[in-house]
Amino acid sequence: MLQLPEAEDKALMTERIKKIVLAGLFTALGLVIPFFAGHSFGMRGIVFLPMHLPVLLCGLMCGPKLGFVCGVVTPFLSSIMTGMPSAFPMLPELGWTYRIKKMSIYSSLICSITAGRIANGLVLAFLLGLEGGTFKILSAGYSVLTGLPGVMIQLITVPIILKYIEGKINAERIEFTVNELDIPDSSLAEARNLIASGQAGCVTINKGMITDIEEGKGISPLMSLYVGKGNKLKGSFVVDRVIGKAAAVICVCAGARGVFGELMSKPAAIYLKERNIPRSWKELTENIINREKDGICPMEFSVLDENDPEKGFKKICATLEKISSNN
Repeated sequence: MLQLPEAEDKALMTERIKKIVLAGLFTALGLVIPFFAGHSFGMRGIVFLPMHLPVLLCGLMCGPKLGFVCGVVTPFLSSIMTGMPSAFPMLPELGWTYRIKKMSIYSSLICSITAGRIANGLVLAFLLGLEGGTFKILSAGYSVLTGLPGVMIQLITVPIILKYIEGKINAERIEFTVNELDIPDSSLAEARNLIASGQAGCVTINKGMITDIEEGKGISPLMSLYVGKGNKLKGSFVVDRVIGKAAAVICVCAGARGVFGELMSKPAAIYLKERNIPRSWKELTENIINREKDGICPMEFSVLDENDPEKGFKKICATLEKISSNN
């Protein structure tokens, strides 16, 4: 098992606490919004589905576990406190929402809403079917169609709200400074020259001196220094041509003291900052793109939504193996 720095454990615990608090906030909004929407504006819950908005946001931002808890607890508490909605079929409907890995926000949202609507229709059809009668079973389909205005509102507003909230969070998390590394300028300049001249893909600096020069492209130099050569990254400052989130995950797992990237992605910068690892860069970009320049680099994409370094490293290894088998 990988040994993580103490700062990493604290960072992970802080991140979990933030998500739990955020899930609690979305649950509270799930109680308040439908109440005021119904009493102040006369909005019918079955048509506009106001409770779905905070629950969807919770699942997309806090992950499947907290999203499921919010999806079950919110209508349950609302049913007890206000009498609406009824326990079925709302309970099984709202527990489906989370951001599906390797999918865009819109794709995940559509899948989640579809799954919820199907659950709603099936459960309602079953309950009505117990009383007999084709007409009553068909009314389950009508119930699902009645909520289409609410579904349209969700598809329009949820991605906008989500991007706004995440943008605010990311803006608070990242500090756009390039002066965090406490190493001699001469050593950093020498390491950068080695990379610029093509003599190295990755260079490590320890005690102010260059200790390792590794050739290669992508994350292969980092993997070589970490796995192939008995973790030469531990306690060292890492200077690399490109630092995406996958490279940042490797540096965290290896216990690197600091990281410099000629090019660094924002997810990598945020990830390192949250784990109290000094980082710096020449150029900062939204994401590292692939070699075809038509999408995100597969290595960065593999860990884009993964904050646990051990799980992230396993995903990196799995992605490398998949790429290798396809070549």
